[in-house]
Amino acid sequence: MASNLLEGPIPLDIESLNALQYLDLSDNKLSGRIPLQIGGLSLYQLDLSHNILQGVKPSQFESLTQLNILNLSRNNLTGMIPEFLVYVRNLNLSFNSLKGPTPDGLLHFAPEAFTGNKDLCGSIQGFLPCPSSPSVNQERNSKVKHTLLVFILVPTLLFFVTTFALVIFILCRRYRAKPLKHDPIVEMDWIKRVNIVKGVAHALSYMHHDCNPPIVHRDISSNNILLNAELEAFIVDFGTARFLNPDSSNQTVIVGTYGYIAPEFAFSLAVTIKCDVYSFGVLALEILM
Repeated sequence: MASNLLEGPIPLDIESLNALQYLDLSDNKLSGRIPLQIGGLSLYQLDLSHNILQGVKPSQFESLTQLNILNLSRNNLTGMIPEFLVYVRNLNLSFNSLKGPTPDGLLHFAPEAFTGNKDLCGSIQGFLPCPSSPSVNQERNSKVKHTLLVFILVPTLLFFVTTFALVIFILCRRYRAKPLKHDPIVEMDWIKRVNIVKGVAHALSYMHHDCNPPIVHRDISSNNILLNAELEAFIVDFGTARFLNPDSSNQTVIVGTYGYIAPEFAFSLAVTIKCDVYSFGVLALEILM
C-alpha cells in the first residue's frame, strides 16, 4: 500500500488484521497519531516513512515483540524514543522532531538512523552529550577552563624552569672546574674550543642528514662527548638514540640529561632532529663560556 496518496489517519480497525506480519504504508499522506491498535498486530516489519504522522507513545509498539524492521523516518513524530525499541534489528527514526536522550540499547545503530532530530542527545556520533543537570554543565565548563589554563601555563612554566636549571647547571660546573689548589692548569684556547664545537656539529649533521633513516641521539651533553689526544670530538653512548620514521608520529618517553632537554620535547614527546639541535646549543654555550 506504499505510494498510493492515501490521506487521513490510520484506521482504528486495523487491529482486526491481527495476523498481519508486513505493513508498508510509506510515501503517502497519512496524518494524525499512530493508533494504539497497531500494537495488537503480529508485525515483523513496519514501514510508515514519508508521511505526516505525529507523536510517539510507548504503548503503540510495546507489545510488538516480534518486530524486526521499523522505519518511521520523515514524519512529524515528537517526544522521546521508547526504551523497548532495543529489540528492533533495523531501525530508522531520521528526520522527525524527537528529543531527549537516546536509549543506551540503541547506540549500536548507525548515526544515520537518528539524523534530522536536532533535539536528540546522547553518545551517538554527531549528537551533543545530554546534560543531566545544571551542575553537570557547570562542571563541564570548569573542566574546559582548567584544560585551557593547563595548556597555557605548563609550557610557560616549563620554559622558565628549564632556563633557570640550565643557568644553575652551567654555574655549578664552572665553580667545580676551578682548581682547589694553586697548581697551574692548562686551559683550552678559543681555537680548540671552536674546533670541538665544529666536530660535534659535523657529527650531528652526518647523523641527521647523511644517514637513512636519520638518527636522533636524544642525549647530547658534555658527558657524551669524548676527546682524543688531538682534542677531536666524538659523540658516544647511543643507548637512547632512535631512528626517525617518516610514517610515524615518533612519540616516545622523555630521555636525556636534565639541562640539555628541549622544553618542547618535554611537552609534545615528539622526537625530531631539533631535540639534538637544542642540546647542541646548550653544549656549545657551555664550551664557550
